[in-house]
Amino acid sequence: MKNRAVRGHFTQTLLHSSYRHAYDGEVPDSSTSLSALPSVTARVIAFCSILLGGLAGGLLGYGLIDTQCDSRCVVQSGTGMLICSLIGAGGTAIIAVLVLRAHGEWREISDPS
Repeated sequence: MKNRAVRGHFTQTLLHSSYRHAYDGEVPDSSTSLSALPSVTARVIAFCSILLGGLAGGLLGYGLIDTQCDSRCVVQSGTGMLICSLIGAGGTAIIAVLVLRAHGEWREISDPS
């Protein structure tokens, strides 16, 4: 019984206006808060650039192995195409992530509020 009385006093003390702290339980309006998430257009452009980087890497890998091979080298050409497309897509993905982060920071700095 005594524990309940102490808990009630503690709750009333926290709710009293003179005892409010920096966080008072109110959530700011979502329209005014900034988001680190890039826009949908920027993410679609980044995704398409990753696909194009993979395609370009695959074409380079196929061409590289095809010029070195005299007869039919299907497995070697496919392996070269796969490895180079993964390298091309991975490198493009790294650059895309860095660009999206830089764009988010630039947008945060240029925001007047």
